Amino acid sequence: HVVRVGFADAEGPFIVPVNYGFVWRGLDDAVPLTVYAHSAREGRKARAIARGGTAAIEIDEPLGAIAGRTACAYSFSYRSIMGTGDVRVVTDEDEKRAALRFVMEHEAGPGAWDFPQAAVDRVLVWAVDVRALTGKAHA
Repeated sequence: HVVRVGFADAEGPFIVPVNYGFVWRGLDDAVPLTVYAHSAREGRKARAIARGGTAAIEIDEPLGAIAGRTACAYSFSYRSIMGTGDVRVVTDEDEKRAALRFVMEHEAGPGAWDFPQAAVDRVLVWAVDVRALTGKAHA
């Protein structure tokens, strides 16, 4: 339920973990994945998003420990994806509301999610249009 998004600014690279929603289009699409999130309109993250440019994402699903006969034989099972893409502020009202619904559906499940206009106006909704994507699993 958490995507880690990497940005870089004058202070250097930084990573933020955020809850997210997404649209999956498939690997044949130029933008196979769009990740949506929301945040405050101020702060280091908001400044990085407002500048645009490229961001990196990482999502993982821990699947549990893999026992071994010795300490060095222990491992951990997981699935993960990593990617890079263009970060942008979502300004279109319809896309902004859809993005907030995607976040709620991903975090809480299907529902008739609606948002007061004041809340929609107040929040920064942003997207990473992921163009390069890789995945890995260790079972």
